[in-house]
Amino acid sequence: MAAYCPNCGSAVALGAHFCPDCGFAVAGATTPALSTGPEVAPPGSPGQTFTGSPASASGAAPTVFAPPGPHRTDPPPPGHGIPAIVVAIAGAVAVGAGIAALVVFLSGGHGASLARARPPAAPSPSQPSVPPPPPTPSPSAGTQGNLASAFPNSVGSFTLDQGSLQQDPTLISDGATDSLEGTYSDSNGNQVLADLGAFGNPSRARNEVVVVARNFSRRGFSVASPQPLADNRGTQIGIFVTADGSTISQPDHVIESSNNLYEEFVGSDFSTLAEFSRTFP
Repeated sequence: MAAYCPNCGSAVALGAHFCPDCGFAVAGATTPALSTGPEVAPPGSPGQTFTGSPASASGAAPTVFAPPGPHRTDPPPPGHGIPAIVVAIAGAVAVGAGIAALVVFLSGGHGASLARARPPAAPSPSQPSVPPPPPTPSPSAGTQGNLASAFPNSVGSFTLDQGSLQQDPTLISDGATDSLEGTYSDSNGNQVLADLGAFGNPSRARNEVVVVARNFSRRGFSVASPQPLADNRGTQIGIFVTADGSTISQPDHVIESSNNLYEEFVGSDFSTLAEFSRTFP
């Protein structure tokens, strides 16, 4: 006669220690006592079939056949002997531990240490500012720009062409600290070129007159000997030289020094050039 599991009601073979369905320990289970009435299947055993006839008047119990089912004789799988409440508690503890570990990680555990270990980004080097180039001096103002005021707007019937003012590179290469030249014209189309150069002292200006007069002489000009140049009070302020170019079809030249200035006037006749010499400083 079979015994039944007190946990799930499944039939358990006599001598079995565990329920073949739920794994509940059934060691020491006893066979239920027979009643005088028909035997009823315990709860939880669907499909139970009864065959035979009801109890006879003599009181003999009818035959009961249990439905076929698995009768495992191998030991139950691990954990089948552990009560369900214990398994549920263990699972809840494991889930709680996982949630706590996630909260610690997100709240600054490993992330904070990694953030502290990351070296700060090196600042990008700032680009050095490039200063603008210095302004280029205007050629019409000379190297120092101080000779424009020495040119009068007109000399006699001649008027200065302001657009013709420009620096003389030859005087600069000869050692002048400043230079400026410009052209004067009259109503008849005659022109006079005036050329000025500033030197460091009067002796250098006079030396420039001598050098230029010598060059004119080599080119075929008729050059007079240097003469003293005096101001209105008779004080000598420099020297002057005339260079006649008529014999070689060249204009005439008056070359002079006035203190530290070198002055050169080029035109068609000496009377006009003398007037320029008296008008300029």
